[in-house]
Amino acid sequence: MKSILRGFVAILLTFWAYSVQAQQSCQAEVFTPDAVPKNPVVASPNGRFLITLGGYCDSENYEGGWLRVTERQRTLAQYGLRDLSAGIYIKWAPDSRAFYLMWDDGGNLGRYHLRVFHVLNSSVREVRATNLALADFHRRHYCEARGDNVYAVRWLEHPRELLVATEIYETGDCGKAMGFITGYAVDTLDGRILRRYSTEEIKKEMRLCPSAFWPNSAWEQSDVEKAKAELPKNDN
Repeated sequence: MKSILRGFVAILLTFWAYSVQAQQSCQAEVFTPDAVPKNPVVASPNGRFLITLGGYCDSENYEGGWLRVTERQRTLAQYGLRDLSAGIYIKWAPDSRAFYLMWDDGGNLGRYHLRVFHVLNSSVREVRATNLALADFHRRHYCEARGDNVYAVRWLEHPRELLVATEIYETGDCGKAMGFITGYAVDTLDGRILRRYSTEEIKKEMRLCPSAFWPNSAWEQSDVEKAKAELPKNDN
C-alpha cells in the first residue's frame, strides 16, 4: 500500500513540476487562422481566467475574429480582431493579471502587431503598452514605405513589465535600415520605458522567446503541432 501511495505522490509531483515549468516558460501559445474556428483556449496560470479565440471570417480579405476573456463561464470582455493572416501568439503574465496578443498580418514576411491587456478584479482593460517605445524608436528609425514590426518577447520579473522588440520591415524599400531591430523593457500599465536593449541583446532574447518557430501564411495548425513536437524538451 505504501509503495502505491509513494507512486501516486510521485506522479502528482511530476505533474506539478511540469505545470510550473510550463507556466514559467517564456514561450507563447501559437495558433494559425485555421485553428480559430475551433475555439482554442488559453488558461491563465492560476486557472481563473480563459482566453478563447473564435468567429474567424476571411471574406474580402478581412481575416478577422474575436478574442473573449471569461471567468467561470462568465464573459468579462470581448475584442474584435482583424488581419489574422499567419501566426497568432498569446501569453499570460505569470501572475494572471495581464496577457498579450501578437499576430502576423500576412505573407511570408508579415507585419507583426501587439495588443496588451490587464485583468483586475474581474475586469479587462486594453493598455497602450508600446506607444512610448514606438515613439522613441521612430525618432531614429522609420520606414515610411512599410512601417515596422512590433513583437512581444517575454514577461519580465515584475509581472506587469514586458520586453518588446521593434523592427524595421525586412524589405529593400526600407533601404539601409531594413531589418534593424532593438528592444525595450516597458511598464505595460503606463508604457514607461524601463530599459533599452541593443540589437545584439534583443536578438539573443528572441532566440526562443516568444516562440521557437514563426508560422507564415502557408502554415496550418497541424504544422504548429509538428513544430512543437520537434522542439527539444528543455526549450523553456
